[in-house]
Amino acid sequence: MSPDIFDNPIVFSLFRLFVHNSFKGRLKVLKQLNLSGDEKVIDICCGTGFFSQFLPKDYVGVDNNKFFIDHAKKTYGKNFILQDATNLKQFGNKSFDVAFVIDCLHHFPDGLASKVLSEACRLADKVFIMDLPSQSNFNLIGKVLEKLDRGKHVRKLDREMEMLSEFIEIEKKRVFSSGIYKELAVFGRAKS
Repeated sequence: MSPDIFDNPIVFSLFRLFVHNSFKGRLKVLKQLNLSGDEKVIDICCGTGFFSQFLPKDYVGVDNNKFFIDHAKKTYGKNFILQDATNLKQFGNKSFDVAFVIDCLHHFPDGLASKVLSEACRLADKVFIMDLPSQSNFNLIGKVLEKLDRGKHVRKLDREMEMLSEFIEIEKKRVFSSGIYKELAVFGRAKS
């Protein structure tokens, strides 16, 4: 079976930069986290590693797409590991300060998304989630792209918040524009 065109990291990156307006909205939200730069972070489902350049230096990115991990290693030179996000047992409990889960939950059915969130909360006291909730019917282009997305588990905003609340004591929540899409950003503490 040949790889999906979006397994090509360059095609994937260019498409995302286009539909997300060069990630201006996302980068603004990341900046508002006021990270000192001294944090030890894990980026779960890091994709092509794009956000690693805006996160602290003590960084580990994990993803299960070999093409993306190879690209990330060559492009950003940080610590990237080919790994399943639902099983990160090689890392000890609370071995990171912050776990980032950016733009991946809509690729997992509820049971696996819960495993990803459980791992994030096991690994770090603070958790930052950014994901794509179901788009408004008034956002026709966003709705079409949502249907074409490889993520087949896009949830309505209230369902996404309900799921996140099971794992995270939410301190900050924001729905923001990211190019064509409306996105959800949540920051908080892992529940014990």
